[in-house]
Amino acid sequence: MAEIYYRRVILNNTQRISGTANAFTIDLKETFNLQNVTHIAVESLSVPNLQYNVSSTTNTFKIRIGAGLTQDCTIDAGQYDITTFLTALTGALDTLSGVAEWTLTQDTLTRKLKFSNSNQIFTIVEGGSTMLKILGFDFSVQKTATHLGPGSPYTMYAEHMPDLGGAQSAFWHSDTLANSSTINGSTGSINVLSYLSFHDTPFGGVCTRHINDIELSKIRYSQPRNLSVIRCAIRDVDRNLLDIGNSEAQLVFRAYYEI
Repeated sequence: MAEIYYRRVILNNTQRISGTANAFTIDLKETFNLQNVTHIAVESLSVPNLQYNVSSTTNTFKIRIGAGLTQDCTIDAGQYDITTFLTALTGALDTLSGVAEWTLTQDTLTRKLKFSNSNQIFTIVEGGSTMLKILGFDFSVQKTATHLGPGSPYTMYAEHMPDLGGAQSAFWHSDTLANSSTINGSTGSINVLSYLSFHDTPFGGVCTRHINDIELSKIRYSQPRNLSVIRCAIRDVDRNLLDIGNSEAQLVFRAYYEI
């Protein structure tokens, strides 16, 4: 009768032979106990919380001002609070207008953003906008400002409160190690090995998840796999690669084999 053994494997993105810190390949070299792995179990994973709450993939929205063409309103990627966020947006909109005619505030009761233009009507357009969720607009929005008459500004309220929470979780993806499972039902299926939550990890900190019940973390293969070369990626809930700069991330798992 075959005996089951396991080898503890540590994957660290600094050991990569190709790729970047958040999408990489590691070569563990050809060894006997990694050539016929029947199942694995994740022990722990560590990922730094370095994703700006406004990143290079979420820092633009489309707007049409007056009778002009649709333009990109873009602010620098960074870690914003509500005050610096509104200041950056106001500056970017004034630049598009060519004159200081914008006022952005947060309603004291609903906490929703209010856009005001003192001179001309404007429309926020959905197609190509990546900042709508952060601003508090629905993704299907094409919304035009209202005007109460002469002497009144053109105004618009967002549907929801602004979301400056940033990335709330990280998903360790590996088509080498995992079987197919879903991050987000609206974006399809992706090979998720494990995940962790940044809920208690401030920006700039490192989040580590230790999985205490090994049985619950086991992934069994229908056929033994060769795990000498492993591909990994670290993503957010929307399947975007998580921006961790060139920082270290680590996964520890058990690779089980039979003799």
